[in-house]
Amino acid sequence: MLVPDNAMRQLLAQRFKTYTEQFWKSEEAQRYWVGRGLSAQMAKVFFVGFVSQPLRGDSRFINRLAIPYITANNQPVSYKFRAIEETKKRYDKDKNDPSRIFNTRVLRSARKVVITEGEIDAIAATQCGLQAVGVPGANNWKPEWTRIFRNRLVTVLADGDEAGEEFADRVSSLLYGVRVVTMPQGEDTCSMLKEKGEEWIREMVVL
Repeated sequence: MLVPDNAMRQLLAQRFKTYTEQFWKSEEAQRYWVGRGLSAQMAKVFFVGFVSQPLRGDSRFINRLAIPYITANNQPVSYKFRAIEETKKRYDKDKNDPSRIFNTRVLRSARKVVITEGEIDAIAATQCGLQAVGVPGANNWKPEWTRIFRNRLVTVLADGDEAGEEFADRVSSLLYGVRVVTMPQGEDTCSMLKEKGEEWIREMVVL
């Protein structure tokens, strides 16, 4: 896990406190979250925030979910900001922030791991009782990540589109014995959680 410098650590700590509080004060943010089929419990587990009143320098993140990348002891090391309204740029982050694996907490002990493309799908898979991580797309895969998943049973939950297929092919080419579960056309893990429920997702992975 790449370690932020002192200034960034201070900003991350401020975000962690401020934006988490703002999420629970925002009916709009909670309505969006539940509307995606995600539970309030998952918002708590992942310390999801919302930017209604941005900190200094964070104005471009206003009206976005603030999703922290956290360590095993629940310390934030990065943030991804997800728009809750339709926009060309759904996700944003700090300039020069490197690509990271989301939800590395599960990698301390999990032998069976689900890999999704992105944070929201990883949270959705976790809600289904799976040990899930998210990675930021096939093109952002780092060579050192291959070692992390060695000797684990890996299932890729791929989006039902061309990008999802490319993602699954990329991961499968780098990791031995990967199983791929592709969502229906135009769907992803989170949308299928909402449509079919947790048991459907679990059965797709277990089969």
